[in-house]
Amino acid sequence: MGFFEKLVAGLGKTRDNIVAGFDSIFSGFSSIDEDFYEELEEILIMSDMGIDTTMNIIEDLKKKVKEKFPDKNIWCYTGFDFEKDVVGKMVKVSKTSNELVRYLDVVVDGKFEEDKKDLKLRFRGSSNQRIIDVKESLKENKVVEFKLK
Repeated sequence: MGFFEKLVAGLGKTRDNIVAGFDSIFSGFSSIDEDFYEELEEILIMSDMGIDTTMNIIEDLKKKVKEKFPDKNIWCYTGFDFEKDVVGKMVKVSKTSNELVRYLDVVVDGKFEEDKKDLKLRFRGSSNQRIIDVKESLKENKVVEFKLK
């Protein structure tokens, strides 16, 4: 088998993996939430799309969802510290992170800590995690907690 035949076969296999992944994700999720984005990210990375391409696709999708459904809040869960890691580092060095943060409404930050686990907390697993209003925090240049209704 020559080079081009191998290339075509490899691309066909990648295409089949992506299509199978998309079939599973779109039939397995009833809403677009952080779990959906994480599953999509995993499918794209496992399909050899590369980190940059994958992050660009996820960013573009979040942007389109926000434009189509402006009244919906986009939440992001991260084990990172919002002001130290996300705003203090990632946003400053990564164009993708900078653009992505602009489409987020709420971030739940901080690593889950088993010893601070509290099943009574809404939208977070441990008491060290914060629910942050991203738009207000960026405007005020300090963390502003999201007010739950």
